[in-house]
Amino acid sequence: MEPRLACVAGSGTARAREAALVAVALVVAALPRLPALRLPLLDTDAGFRQAQTALTTRAFHEQGISLLHYQTPVLGAPWTIPFEFPLFQAAAALLIDAGVAPDTAVRTTALVCFLLTATLLYGLVRHVSNRVAAGVALVSFVSSPFSIVWSRAALIEFLATAGAVGWLWAGVAWRDDRRWWQWALAVIAGAVGTLVKISTGAFMVLPLLAYRSTRRRLDPWFGGLLLLPLLAGAWWTRYADRLNAKTPAGPAVRSGSHFLDWGAPDVRRPVSRSAYLVHHAPASSGSSRRPPNHGSSRRRVER
Repeated sequence: MEPRLACVAGSGTARAREAALVAVALVVAALPRLPALRLPLLDTDAGFRQAQTALTTRAFHEQGISLLHYQTPVLGAPWTIPFEFPLFQAAAALLIDAGVAPDTAVRTTALVCFLLTATLLYGLVRHVSNRVAAGVALVSFVSSPFSIVWSRAALIEFLATAGAVGWLWAGVAWRDDRRWWQWALAVIAGAVGTLVKISTGAFMVLPLLAYRSTRRRLDPWFGGLLLLPLLAGAWWTRYADRLNAKTPAGPAVRSGSHFLDWGAPDVRRPVSRSAYLVHHAPASSGSSRRPPNHGSSRRRVER
């Protein structure tokens, strides 16, 4: 075998071995999460958001998928309180159409999005660093206490992170290689991230700007790579605001008031010791997790 052919064959074998190791890591990460997929949506954390996501998914299954006018039957007529662009709910509805139970369908979709995020994270770190760093990032991500809890929850978060990380990976790859399909993938992934959750997707603008490409070239194409996903997210936010305004309870979740507070991340939580202990606290400590004046509000209702 010629030296060049031997080098190509060896490189292909190494890539196949690397892909197999990543696949094994993802399977190992998924296995302990599988039993939770059949649990009903009675989680104490983000219970409203999980129920709201599942209700919209079920409405898609029963009435057909309508991405621009979907129902959120929790806050009264006309039953339309759009929170996020419902790509997650549409995917989960297809599982229900295939015969999967609704609660299992939304949890399974969330787990798939989590594993997709993990895969994209590995690829991103592999691109800008090396295999060792990518492996450490992958293992750290799938073993994080937050990911163990939220990867099985019926929430759209990991679809947003998958789009955001895909945007970043394809974006930095395009800045290095300047291939048209990398640019297209970056824009599509970024649009998914900002449409599903704009506060998650928009964060990726900072590392895209900070990345020092080997070519160090800024041009209108790079501006489009940044702006088009942001415009998609901004369009949906304004559109959702107009729909929300038609419901009496809508102003409470509009982007100009509490909606951004709802969607914006709290940067203090990942470094808070209590955040890592709350899911393992004994039942007697449950009062520490109640909102202020929770007990007094309940007493007023009972009276």
